[in-house]
Amino acid sequence: MQESETAIKNFYNALKAVDYLSFKNEEITLSESILEKKETFIQSMNDDFNTAKAVAVMFDLAKLIKSTKEDISLRKEASKLLIELGGVLGFFKEIEATLSNDLGDLSEKLLNIIID
Repeated sequence: MQESETAIKNFYNALKAVDYLSFKNEEITLSESILEKKETFIQSMNDDFNTAKAVAVMFDLAKLIKSTKEDISLRKEASKLLIELGGVLGFFKEIEATLSNDLGDLSEKLLNIIID
């Protein structure tokens, strides 16, 4: 449970770092490198729901999002994909409220997502 909470916080912190809410409605075309991550996620889920590998893809995206060495457009692409893939696993149901507020009450929200 602690690991799940840490993972979710990591994803939300990445989205906060790139200020996701400021561009969430922008139309963003995914580059080939980001599309490859999407394909890896899909293959993982098709492989008997290999969620560990799928979540690893999400961690890669979070790392890329937080990297200030990467171009902002690539970080935005990674953010959009992180939200999309997280949605498949039931994450980010209350993204706007969570990103707008402090992450302190994230534990309760995580428990509710897991219970649902």
